[in-house]
Formats: sequence, C-alpha cells, structure tokens
Amino acid sequence: MSIDKVNLKPLILSKSEPETSITATYDEWNQGKVNIKGSKENKAYDILQQVLNNHQQQIKQFAERVNTSRVDSFYKREMETIEDHLSYRYTQLNQVIFNINNEYKGTFVGDILSPMFIVPQMSEYPSVSQNYDNSVSFLHDHFWDLSDFKDQRVLNTPQFTNKLNEYIGSYSDFNSAKGTSTIDNVLARAKANPMVFDYCVRYLLNAFSENKLDGMMSYIIKKYIDTYEGKLMDGTKAYVNSFRQFLVGMKVNDFSANTPKGEAVALSNLLAKHKAVLLYFWSSEDKGSTAMNNDLKQLLAAVNTPEFGIMGIGIEKDGIKWKNTIDQLGLSWVNVSDLKGVNSALIPQFNIKKLPHLLLLRADGTIVSRNPNMQQLMAILLEAFQAKNK
Repeated sequence: MSIDKVNLKPLILSKSEPETSITATYDEWNQGKVNIKGSKENKAYDILQQVLNNHQQQIKQFAERVNTSRVDSFYKREMETIEDHLSYRYTQLNQVIFNINNEYKGTFVGDILSPMFIVPQMSEYPSVSQNYDNSVSFLHDHFWDLSDFKDQRVLNTPQFTNKLNEYIGSYSDFNSAKGTSTIDNVLARAKANPMVFDYCVRYLLNAFSENKLDGMMSYIIKKYIDTYEGKLMDGTKAYVNSFRQFLVGMKVNDFSANTPKGEAVALSNLLAKHKAVLLYFWSSEDKGSTAMNNDLKQLLAAVNTPEFGIMGIGIEKDGIKWKNTIDQLGLSWVNVSDLKGVNSALIPQFNIKKLPHLLLLRADGTIVSRNPNMQQLMAILLEAFQAKNK
C-alpha cells in the first residue's frame, strides 16, 4: 500500500485552488521536508498517508500473530478469528477512505487516489455474500467496484498498476473459466476511457505473454480489440498486431516468397492442398536450424500422409548457399525465401525472436501450436491423422 512515488503535480493542484509549484525529490517529500501551506490536496494526502501507515502497522501485528499461531494446537480456530479481524480492519479502512473521498471531493486524492486503496469486503455486501465460499472468489467479482476507470488520472499514480498486479496475482485463475471473466472485469470497465483502455490492454497482453497464456491474449484481441470502436495509440496498435501472427488460435495472413528456382509460392496454395501445414522459419547460417531439418525429415516419414505439408521459410541473404544447403540435406518440401535476411518483412509479421521458429497451422490458417518440440509435434500430428484414418 505504498504511495511513496505518486506523481506530485496532481496532488498539489485541485480545481478549487491556484497552482502551487515545488522543487523536491521523492526522499525529501517522504521525509516531510517539503512544507506547502494552504493546499487542500496535500492535506488530503497527509491524512491518507497517515491512515495507510496505521493500517499497515495493524496488518503487520496480525501477520505476527499468524506466524505464532502456526505452532498452536488451536491454529484453525485462531486463523478464523484472525481472518475476521482482518476483514474488520479492512472494513474500517474502507470507511475512513470513504470519509476522505467525501470531504475532499474535487481533489486528486479524494476522487482518484484514495479509492484505489479500498478493498471491498464480503460483510459490506450482505445481499450477495452468501453466493461466495471465500473472499478470493468474492474479490474476483467485486475488486473493482469502487474504482473509477472513467478518469484517466488513475494513470498518474503507480497504485493503479499495483491494483492490477494484485488482482491478476491474487484473485484470478487463468486455468479455469474465470480466466476470461477476469479480463472482462478489467477491460469492460476500462473502455470508459480510451487512455485507460489502452494502458490496460498493454498491461494484460504483456502479463499473459510473459506467462505464455496464448488463449487469454487471443481472447483480448478477438473480443476487445477487433470490436473496439475507439482508436488505440499507434504504439499499442503495433504491439497488438505483433501478436496476431503469433498466438495459438489466431489466423495468419497469407504471404508469398520465391523458391530457389525463382517461382513464387503462396502460403494459401499449400493450405489448400493439406489439412495441416508446418511453417518452419530457419537459416542455413544457423546450426540449430540445419540440425532440425533432419528431425523434420524423420517426422514427415513417420506421419506419412499427403494431408500434412511443410513450408520452409529461409531467413537468408545468400541464395546460392541456401540452395546448396537444401540440396545437401535433401529437403523435399517447399522451401521459399525473400532473400532479405534479417530485414525480411516476415520476421516482424510472425513476431520471430529466434531461429528455428515453428508454427503448426490448420487448413484455414489457424495456429494450432507455436514452437513445439519434436515429441510434441509428433504427438499432435499422429493423434490428428491416425484418429481420422481409423
């Protein structure tokens, strides 16, 4: 609950008073060396900081009791008592913050900052509390009830990101049906302000990308980006588009490149001939890539069906070396390249970070798997084609 590094300018200003300028470091601010008289914002800030400090001290005391209780025979009963006390303390905190909000309306602290520290409690929702078995499931649904997404000033404080971190980390389960509802709870509210929506989209995509949750990312793009009537910032739009040819569940765009003989071949041509196509991005300069070619030859022989095809896309500049490598390795599948090396437009299109890079596609161009290892790829293909041939 730290509020140490809140953007200072919105704190010092409010609509009802003239602008006050200061020059101070965060350390000076936190040590109380900055004294601004007659600022309604700063009075509210001082009160909020004092309230949060007192609350943190109380929570720390309860945490110490929890550690002591773990060796007590009445641990379970003691824990229930402690949880009740914690809920009571949060209810008290919420009430004090409501008072700050009412008394300092029109200020950044009153309208924006203080409500971010409210954590709804089941005891405050008697009409629905019986629908929940625990506080985690309750907060999954009600965590954002008192947060104002309409005002883009929420982005002026790191507490907004802290709340997103807490919600994603503590009250969400992305391996269950609640995964998509977590996204809905954030983005449906964020659409009230384009800047807040923009920020939340980037935050969620980044979080899911780090945890390789392709399904969640595809859900955001399909439900919220593709149907969004507003306009994303150029940087965010480019960031979103970088995932479109990358995520499982998304459809790739068609492209064409030339074979070593100079014949243009389009991806759509291969998709029309096969039920599944493996896009294999590689380079004759990369040892890992050339080694995987031998694995793919064994894979093709094991699957042994014309319904499966491979398209090798060479990230090459030297066409002669590329052709010689293909001939030496005896690669029978379609091989193409635009011979632009690292400047190939296919690298950003498919969000390629390193080679080799694999994408398994269905006949409609939908990505089934990204960068599977050979065992995984073999299992997927054998299951698909053996089941069909039975």
